[in-house]
Amino acid sequence: GLSRHDLRRLRVAGLLRRPYTGVYVPADLPDDVDLRARAAALVLPAHTVLVDRTAAWLWGVDCFDVHEAATGPPPLEVVALRGHTRTRRTAVYGAERDLAPTDITEVGGVPVTTPVRTACDLACLWGRYSALATLDAFAREHALGVEDFQRVLPRFRGRRGVVQLRELVPLVDPKAESRGESFTRGIIHDEGIPAPRSQWWVEHRGRPVYRLDLAWPHLKVVVEYDGEEFHGDEQRAHDG
Repeated sequence: GLSRHDLRRLRVAGLLRRPYTGVYVPADLPDDVDLRARAAALVLPAHTVLVDRTAAWLWGVDCFDVHEAATGPPPLEVVALRGHTRTRRTAVYGAERDLAPTDITEVGGVPVTTPVRTACDLACLWGRYSALATLDAFAREHALGVEDFQRVLPRFRGRRGVVQLRELVPLVDPKAESRGESFTRGIIHDEGIPAPRSQWWVEHRGRPVYRLDLAWPHLKVVVEYDGEEFHGDEQRAHDG
């Protein structure tokens, strides 16, 4: 109900900002991927879908590089369905992709690839250990199992990165609690070492006392991923 003059006046006063042409939001709202995705949904054509890292963010899995956050929200990753023209809006990374209706759903009214499709797309695009960490994260956050990923594998036949995806799907472990743990488990596998048990509890007199990141209980061997986020000085002293 506001005129262009009113919108311009409110922008100059610092009360509104314009993330995309034709879309205005209160200036005090955080300028994050979630807000930009919902703003973009108001102006993007009906044949476009949010994918990859943007879709992952909306599903609660943060795949953005820490350095990108320092410069503001990265461009939205959007694809046009095959046969349609990709979007060329600013602050939007556009491409084309073959997606089946079962690959697409909505989050808050925003068209987005499903969790399993998003995870598999990223696992084809990224390096081996980052790909495994992403699959683990989606499995953990959305109760996905190896069989869920295996069910969609045939749709990726012939796509770049599918060989890696096929190799990693059997390794998925929803118990992994961090990217570092997934990286470590991937390295262990690639070195030919038998798979450890994740989040293994050590019991004393029938009572759980310590939980270990990765363990081979029968060998009484453990591996702890000593990341600062999860194992600072206090936790390191406790672990010792």
